[in-house]
Amino acid sequence: VAAFTFAAVFGLEPLHQETDLVFEVVPHPRMFQWNFMHHKFLAQCCVDIDGVLCLDPTEAENDDGPAYEKFLSEARPLHVATHRIGWLVTSRLEKYRALTEAWLAKHEIKYDQLIMLDLPSKAERQRLGAHGSFKADFYRKSDAILFIESEHEQALKITELSGKPVLCVETHMVSFPDALSLPALGQAARNLPARLRQIKSQEGRKSAAKTIARALLGARGYETLKSRVKRPA
Repeated sequence: VAAFTFAAVFGLEPLHQETDLVFEVVPHPRMFQWNFMHHKFLAQCCVDIDGVLCLDPTEAENDDGPAYEKFLSEARPLHVATHRIGWLVTSRLEKYRALTEAWLAKHEIKYDQLIMLDLPSKAERQRLGAHGSFKADFYRKSDAILFIESEHEQALKITELSGKPVLCVETHMVSFPDALSLPALGQAARNLPARLRQIKSQEGRKSAAKTIARALLGARGYETLKSRVKRPA
């Protein structure tokens, strides 16, 4: 009688009734390299367009004129999403909205909002260096949990300025912010009420609040706060 051993590379728990072995436990929320554009979490993501949904324009195509308009109409799809995207955030100029929306409709890409850069020209965008900062500013203020970006350097910039993680399709790596950076601390403070609501026990909520307070205030500031807050009798 043949004996079979069933295994899974990734699982939610170390033991599962349908497998004998789980090599790595990966709890929710999670995305994998092969399903990040086919995942329900896309509804909670910001996604770049050029270099993600379609190929980047060549230097000749990127003329802010007739050649660029032709590119916008005929851009080759790259990673086509099969779930609705929360926010498309692109440094394409606002004046190209109609062409961009037509291409998205042609390829049946569903999304909630299309966020574009409201500047008069490519030259002005380059002068201001607004690519990464524009994306980071929107991402930081949004409720998105992940930004999917095309370029490595921009991904690092968005992470640094937003205090939130960014997945780069160029490297297939996620960049995470420094937990003690001001943007990351700001995000932690912003997310605290929602995190506390998700924790059922009073002790769990107290522990989460203490962790955030230590991160925001530092060890010395936290101890000073503790010494000044009187516990109820």
